[in-house]
Amino acid sequence: MSLDTWLAFFVASWLTSASPGAGAVSCMAVGLRHGCARGVWNILGLQLGILFVLAVVAAGLGALLAASSVAFALVKWLGVAYLVWLGIAQWRAPAGRRSSSRTWW
Repeated sequence: MSLDTWLAFFVASWLTSASPGAGAVSCMAVGLRHGCARGVWNILGLQLGILFVLAVVAAGLGALLAASSVAFALVKWLGVAYLVWLGIAQWRAPAGRRSSSRTWW
């Protein structure tokens, strides 16, 4: 690996690590808005999501999706349909329910 490539990777790695991701921003927002207890539940949900993805990959489903263009397209379009459904539900929700302060439990 050339020095230029290594330095570009090094800088990109530091910038990515220094900026908070979506999960960190979500946990901070929930913690600030609803308190520490709900922030902990948010963290727990994110960690369970990572464990689910890890289990899916360990089961070999990631390799199946990489090998089968039909399976990958099916999962992709199911994700699109889910996001469209969420968007329509948010659009049709009353104004008070459009904020991120929904109570799920």
